[in-house]
Amino acid sequence: MSEYTLSNSAAIIDSAITRVASADTEPTAGSENMVTSKGVKEYVDGGVTALEGKISGQSNFTTEDSQSAGYQVFDSGLKMAWGLCSPIAKVEFPTGVNFTVPPTVTTSPNTVNGNTNRWAGHVGDVTTTDFEYTGYYGLDGGPRYIAIGH
Repeated sequence: MSEYTLSNSAAIIDSAITRVASADTEPTAGSENMVTSKGVKEYVDGGVTALEGKISGQSNFTTEDSQSAGYQVFDSGLKMAWGLCSPIAKVEFPTGVNFTVPPTVTTSPNTVNGNTNRWAGHVGDVTTTDFEYTGYYGLDGGPRYIAIGH
């Protein structure tokens, strides 16, 4: 059997073993004990649930074509709104997003009935409640938009 010279005292070694053998079942401020994996998972899951509760103004958001209008307001104050455009029209942001300054707005193609629309147009006159989209597209669906701001 090998011999080892320990640089720590018996009290320090005993304390270290106790912290491992007496692992906490949840993270505890100021504790030097290890935490069980179950305790860590439950702590992280609780944090995710708490974060989800801080996202206000949620609506169902998917990346699918032909989606309806929606918005999210994040705890940081960042706001996102999305929906469909129609030609030569004011597009109103969803009720509740409440931009405080005109957001940045961009458009992208939208597929309707399996066909991707083609259009020429532009976004103009952006306000905190709406924007003007002028252009032409070949399908009833129109392009999608996303607005990001505060």
